[in-house]
Amino acid sequence: MKNRFFAFLLATFLFLPAVALAQQVYTWNNPSDGSWGTATNWTPNGIPSAGDKAVFNNGGTYTVSNVPNTSIGAIEVNSNTQVTFTTVMSAKTITLTGFGSGAGNALNINSGTLTLGGSNAITLSIQSGNTGKIAGTLRFQGAAHRLFSADAGSVVFENGSQMIAATGFSGNAFGTANLNSIIFQNGSTYRSQSGGNPFGAMQPNSVVIFQSGSTYRHEQILAPASSGRTYANFVMDNTFFNTSIGGGSVLTVDSLIVEAGNLTINGTGGINIRGNLVVNAGTLTIGTTTTTPVTFNGTSPQAIRGSGGTLTFGANAPVTLNNAAGLTLQRSITLQNALTLTNGLLTTNGNLTLAASASVAGGNDNSYIVGSLSHIFNNTLTTRVYPFGSSGRYRPISIRGETSSGTATMSGALFEQDANLRESITDPPNRVSKLRYYGFQVTGTSIEIDQVPLLRANVDDGVGSFLSNTSLRVATARTGTGWTLRNLDSPPPNTTAFPVDLSSETGLAFTANVAPDSALFALGSTSNTDNPLPVALLSYTGESTAEGAVLQWQTASEVDNLGFAIWKDGVELASFSDTPSLRGRGTTSEETRYRFVDSKVKVGDVHQYQLRQTDLNGTVHDLGTVTLTITTAVAPREYSLSQNYPNPFNPTTVITYSLKESGDVKLELFDVLGRKVASLVNARQEAGSYTYSFNAARYGLSTGMYFYRLQSGGFVATKKMLLVK
Repeated sequence: MKNRFFAFLLATFLFLPAVALAQQVYTWNNPSDGSWGTATNWTPNGIPSAGDKAVFNNGGTYTVSNVPNTSIGAIEVNSNTQVTFTTVMSAKTITLTGFGSGAGNALNINSGTLTLGGSNAITLSIQSGNTGKIAGTLRFQGAAHRLFSADAGSVVFENGSQMIAATGFSGNAFGTANLNSIIFQNGSTYRSQSGGNPFGAMQPNSVVIFQSGSTYRHEQILAPASSGRTYANFVMDNTFFNTSIGGGSVLTVDSLIVEAGNLTINGTGGINIRGNLVVNAGTLTIGTTTTTPVTFNGTSPQAIRGSGGTLTFGANAPVTLNNAAGLTLQRSITLQNALTLTNGLLTTNGNLTLAASASVAGGNDNSYIVGSLSHIFNNTLTTRVYPFGSSGRYRPISIRGETSSGTATMSGALFEQDANLRESITDPPNRVSKLRYYGFQVTGTSIEIDQVPLLRANVDDGVGSFLSNTSLRVATARTGTGWTLRNLDSPPPNTTAFPVDLSSETGLAFTANVAPDSALFALGSTSNTDNPLPVALLSYTGESTAEGAVLQWQTASEVDNLGFAIWKDGVELASFSDTPSLRGRGTTSEETRYRFVDSKVKVGDVHQYQLRQTDLNGTVHDLGTVTLTITTAVAPREYSLSQNYPNPFNPTTVITYSLKESGDVKLELFDVLGRKVASLVNARQEAGSYTYSFNAARYGLSTGMYFYRLQSGGFVATKKMLLVK
């Protein structure tokens, strides 16, 4: 008996070290300030040591003082707790070796705020193989605090989280080594109120990665890192900031937003903007002293906008558009250097002026100006390019002119209208385009136009096919004067292939008077062989309705019109050859209305519908494109119940059904014995299409065959489904 007792004591003694070495969770229990080293501030009583987790989750606001040099497993902050760490005498390091596994096993700020404060620096050092997760706020203030993490991608700031480099902080928050270890995800924010840049390492290397959708807010007066740096959204927000940034390597941002301060960007590396350029207050000035290229090269639609402030593109700021999704101007800007159109449409909304020192380069069928453009002319004879386009065609025109003195602004646009409706032309067979013309107005003083060096004819302009087209002309007009045909430079153009760039003769002596007078330009001809499009289109519109995408167009007249075709997103949808409603009327001077419905659409779709027309001789013309967002669900034409998908399934599947009319609806589930095991839908529903996500686990169903039945009005349908666990 005595031997058994001593054996028990020995086993207990041998087991005690294993218990002492096990990882322990210590939870801070003091609702107010207290010392890290006071055992009674923790539950259980004690002090976190090697491998342990320190948890702060009482929802209070307090300071934990006397933080020591220590090695523990993890720190966790929950329940919106606001905890501040401070230390005394000297800098301290908390080494985090991990507690368990998974995201945030070393540092986990689920909610609330962890502040490293005080005048003595505290470093959190996450060891290799462990991770940090910040969903709340991490703040450094008062000293050169740090968060180090050994592995790439090991610390993640999640959507809604913040890193605040607050007053008194100094240096690089995440150090200068451990490249790519800190990730700011979409929706996270770094607020720089003090200290150095977050990148740490010399560019192009970086400790931090700002993923798309994250935000860097510069809220201090010192300059942010710029040359060779990549941010996501960059926000300038300090009223007293007044510094120039930039350098020899490109600065890359998603959206560049100025909320306060005076930000100047100068540097041969320039800036790539992949999102929006926004100035709401303060000033943004680009390219004042050094050539600073500005490139808009995002992958989704971009805009230049803002509710206030001042945006200036300096004399050394060439601007390039290279985004297939295009750029829209929602505020007025003036460019003083080159505008280069490489890819994407530039929609101006009347907000673009090119100074006398500016120029235009590029331009193609994929990149041109939609809307108006203003050029400033002076008393130097100069050619100004207006890089307009429409319907997927580049249609530039250039004007060579000068003022007698001073400056004048010549604002114009491409009008997709019959030029004959604007001004008349006499002496048939002389003619001007029924398709489009260019209209300009002048402010300041009149402009003497010497030449139209460029007016492009495209394949859809109805120009006759000749190796030497001697009948083509450039037509000019002023308000109320009628069209005048101007000779072209010799030799006559070859119009057997398009596009063809025409140039008028010099010495036009055409005066563009100050508004309200207008200066007009168009394609003209002295021959019937250069006809405008056979169809004079009055309108082409699209509308989302319960029928589907409804396309309607109206012609003023038709000449040798065989019929129309509708192309949807670059693919032919319907043609006059198989759709009687798309057949043309041959030749007629009467107005005609056409209508076509595409019912194969769903809410949220965005489609481009191109209208094409074919002559009796087989020539095809592009009449225009409508971009239509589907906002109305298409009403089903019949009741239906679709097969669930996936099938077999475990445990979830989707059931789709359509209701031709509104009414009471029952969707029920039965087993193989005919017993009802679930009522999925029992309600009144409007006509339309519906999906029901069925989860068998909610009903405790076992493997086997089941039947689902839809009843509405007089419609009943049943289908089988197979649950396989």
